[in-house]
Amino acid sequence: MSATTDHPDGPRALAIDIGTSSVKALVVDAAGRTRGPTVRVAHPAGAVRDNGGVFDPAALLRTVTATLDRLGDEPVDCVGVSCFWHSLLGLDGDGEPVTDVLTWAFTSAEPFADALAREQDPAAVHARTGAFPHASYWPAKLRWLAATQADAYRRVRRWADTTDWLFSRLFARTPQTSVSMASGTGLLDLRSCTWDRPLCDALGVSADRLPVLRDEPWHGLAGAYAARWPALAGVPWAPAFGDGACSNVGAGAVGHDRAALNVGTSGAMRVLWETDEVAVPPDLWCYRADRRRLVAGGALSNGGNLHAWMRRTLRLPDDAETQLAARPAAGHGLAMLPLLAGERAPGYAETATGVLAGLRLSTDAVDVLRAGLESVALTFRAVWDALRRSYPGIATIVATGGGIRESAAWRQIIADGLDHPLVVSDEPEGSARGAALLALEAGGFAVDLRAARTGPVVTPDPAAAAALAKAAPRQRWLYDRLVAPDAG
Repeated sequence: MSATTDHPDGPRALAIDIGTSSVKALVVDAAGRTRGPTVRVAHPAGAVRDNGGVFDPAALLRTVTATLDRLGDEPVDCVGVSCFWHSLLGLDGDGEPVTDVLTWAFTSAEPFADALAREQDPAAVHARTGAFPHASYWPAKLRWLAATQADAYRRVRRWADTTDWLFSRLFARTPQTSVSMASGTGLLDLRSCTWDRPLCDALGVSADRLPVLRDEPWHGLAGAYAARWPALAGVPWAPAFGDGACSNVGAGAVGHDRAALNVGTSGAMRVLWETDEVAVPPDLWCYRADRRRLVAGGALSNGGNLHAWMRRTLRLPDDAETQLAARPAAGHGLAMLPLLAGERAPGYAETATGVLAGLRLSTDAVDVLRAGLESVALTFRAVWDALRRSYPGIATIVATGGGIRESAAWRQIIADGLDHPLVVSDEPEGSARGAALLALEAGGFAVDLRAARTGPVVTPDPAAAAALAKAAPRQRWLYDRLVAPDAG
């Protein structure tokens, strides 16, 4: 395909990254280079509730349009959108929301996930959909809405995720979804790329109440939006991509030999590869990046949010980062379960809570900070072990996200916990970059998804790695006694 813009350095894509704290936009060329400024607009106060579990859909739309108002006049050849997976909202017959947006962090549906696990064979559901019984996914949320918001539930004529609704508004069309976003619902059969009939029957949800799956790009912004952003009115918008898949692509972590580790609000480790066959790995979720690629891994509900909570709550000294780096691994004698936001991987106990054991009068705030960050590293280790069992050829871990960039001490702790080097990504907006490259590829432009800038390599310290390996059974002991019985 030839470029529609007249840039001497080739085609460009506008990337829109819809996150749980803000919406970002930037222009990326086919070599993956950012061209011009990055625009970030935070969600307004009150738009996000229940620890990020619930969004006001109208406020979310306003944040997206406010972001595009600041960058929507850039001439580009296509648009790529990255968005958080697993969101759900109900729409009435006019396409207007009758529920809030329920995000991945929504935990109230946990009892309904447990009930579905008793009704359906969890292993069979996982083999078909790549999803475990959990409140993050649509099946449990649908059951919760039917039981607790019956009036709203009856008014719903179509269920959608965040991007399905946003695209329907921007293009004045019936909501349609991408294979990538649909795969994060827990309701998609990964092999056939159709809605999973057994689960839909169990939920009493007919196909005409679910969005149509769409592979074709969107064209022709609706009148008011076309006038508002004329540079974007006629270019193709690729169907949206899940943020985890975009993060891997943005960091160049594509193929069975590379894993991406991300520390943002939450955390994740993932492998993304191209394949014609679907084999869902045990112990890991599995979704689609697009029709050609799968992505598998484990997501932590606690990452940067735990770090932020400790910074807010503990009386940390001004030189906390320096002290953190200087203290020996596991030298504090503490054991922590970092489950303040419940748990996804590895045990999927969404009602779990945080635990701190081993406190003494000599324990100080930096000890607690180090114990918390080490506990996240050890949770990543459990995901890393599962990834290596399914994909033994992984040689490189590319580390991304704000938590990685902001704390050199935490980077070292994670490398020590994994006992494997980390290649730090030098792409500050990985999800947006990934969405741009995938959109350019979908538009027929030549891109290299494995090419990305990298920074320093963090090598594990043998003594620290050994100390954390020795401390890991203490964390597991706490989990088995305080979390596993409830999870089962």
